[in-house]
Amino acid sequence: ARLQESGEAARSGLGALAAGRAVRLENPRADGGEWTARVWAAPTLARCGNADCPPTLDLGLAQIERGLAWHDRRRPGQPAPVAADYQQAEFAAKIRRLGLWAGKNPLPPWEWRGPR
Repeated sequence: ARLQESGEAARSGLGALAAGRAVRLENPRADGGEWTARVWAAPTLARCGNADCPPTLDLGLAQIERGLAWHDRRRPGQPAPVAADYQQAEFAAKIRRLGLWAGKNPLPPWEWRGPR
């Protein structure tokens, strides 16, 4: 599959955060053939060293903080405090020019893919 610019960095970054860890899905739902959920995993520096570590790391937020994902404001149903955290993280990544924000004119994935 063809990846968007920064797509491989996003994929490998997410893999590094989630590999070998149990995850927990919060509010999974199907919307037009796509599944959405808030995904939690044990933090990479968790001291317990096994799959029983509590999933306290929001993987979406972690990706946004590192400039490896966009916050999609078009999706309904995200609680206001969560949306605010994601927006703040995206703003901070933009200012610091992290990940995809280091390039000129990054294109949101929903525009890159075209209409569905």
